Amino acid sequence: MERSADMQGFLLALQFFTVLPIQKQIDLHVHNATAMYSLLPIIGLFIGILDALYIVAMGHTTFSPVFVAIFFILLHAFYTGGLHIDGWVDMSDAFFSYRDVARRVEILDDPRVGAFGAMSLVALVLAQFAIIYELVLANHYMMLVVVPVLARIGAVYCFAYIPLAKETGIAAFFRTLVNKRVLTITTCVIFGITIIATALYELIFVAMISVFLVITILYKRFCLKNFGGVSGDLVGAYITGSEVLLWLAVLLCL
Repeated sequence: MERSADMQGFLLALQFFTVLPIQKQIDLHVHNATAMYSLLPIIGLFIGILDALYIVAMGHTTFSPVFVAIFFILLHAFYTGGLHIDGWVDMSDAFFSYRDVARRVEILDDPRVGAFGAMSLVALVLAQFAIIYELVLANHYMMLVVVPVLARIGAVYCFAYIPLAKETGIAAFFRTLVNKRVLTITTCVIFGITIIATALYELIFVAMISVFLVITILYKRFCLKNFGGVSGDLVGAYITGSEVLLWLAVLLCL
């Protein structure tokens, strides 16, 4: 029964958090929803492996670093169907509206892209390009595997332990389904394995874990102050922003 729930949860994670067309009807109950969020860092691991394999493969071609960096960004966004980038854009529109908390939460639900969302997306892509370009030149790719894992471990924390900004939406829906105790245990186990695996890289490891913890703490305060809590869009924005900052931490330690 538990193995079946884990497999169904994994398929749910693929359905919700990747572009893979999983054509299967899966019941949304406590075991499946908890497994789905518990396995989110594993989805990050697969994405990180694909990122690293892409850089390795391009190293055996004559394509320029500019080409490699641009297509890295496109592929990285494609893996998730742009889901988390959408959260980044919505968060930017809401935050830079300089309205009160209630109005910002309303703007999060607005499907239209405003000027601030568009500008923040351009800034995000430029930052991604600059960092990945430098990492390609340095021929450093192994720590790219860890970045999506840490980003999604932090996302699980944001989802489960930051108060909700609103009682509706996808985050609120799944919050009522998951077993928080099981989710905490599985996420801590994955985090522990990640720490052990990255400890071999010494300075880079210390920098990445430090940046990860600082990002998560500050983002919690940011969400509470500006939105009164967290939502699905804000969790997606966390993943997108934290990946960029973790890539930067790797670059600065080279």
